[in-house]
Amino acid sequence: MKLFIGLDPGKLEAQKRALQGVLEKRLDAARAILRDALTETGGEVAEALSARTFPSEMAIGIAVKAMRFDLSLVYCTEGRAFEILKGSAGLGVANRFYGAFKRGDLSAAAHIVRTTGSPIASIIIGQALRPELRESVRDKDGRVVCAYPLQLVTAAELSAHAKLAIMEIGKTSAGWSACAEQLGGDGNAIKWKGTAQHGSGGGHVEWQEDEFGVHLKLENEMPLARKHISPGQVDAIMRPARERLLKRLEPIAKSSAA
Repeated sequence: MKLFIGLDPGKLEAQKRALQGVLEKRLDAARAILRDALTETGGEVAEALSARTFPSEMAIGIAVKAMRFDLSLVYCTEGRAFEILKGSAGLGVANRFYGAFKRGDLSAAAHIVRTTGSPIASIIIGQALRPELRESVRDKDGRVVCAYPLQLVTAAELSAHAKLAIMEIGKTSAGWSACAEQLGGDGNAIKWKGTAQHGSGGGHVEWQEDEFGVHLKLENEMPLARKHISPGQVDAIMRPARERLLKRLEPIAKSSAA
């Protein structure tokens, strides 16, 4: 009895296409699981980064005091200007300045200050409070460095500006809050660090896909983002996050084993 074994290339190609279809479906399913796991884990990471970025809820009081101190370096009211003039130009000059300022004669007050040779001889007088002055005297580490005030303002102006400045304290953290929001999380888990107060423009989420899988990148675009959270704090957030991610990816491993 003869034995014939035939190999039909057409059938092989059909089987190859069928197998490729199964693999592609598995790959698509794996990518979907990976994307969901990254979305959930990424949102948790973003919220944790926002919470840990300075100032934390425990340190908000310190941050407010630091903000008020910085403002006191850059701006002063007539009382402090009086004390500086008294110490540098004498009580008579200080009294003349104070009297002119209280009368509302800012031109005379400015003239007295300009001719004293005191450390505040060039101080700005008679203009609305200029917020950019505080930024102009920051050093490379972001600290406000100012030996003498740059602008004379009223107590009411300084108080109003301080309230606005304090509201900005959580702005760096809001970059991470924006990332959490973009991943479907709560961008306002901590309200004073949230997007409702600071907007959603400070953070960015980027997705990338290649032959190796799906990748997620979170970016805080605020200027002090790197300074306000330490590498150790970031690592303390990322280590458990990676463990949670691996747990969420177990269905992929089981599917591959099957």
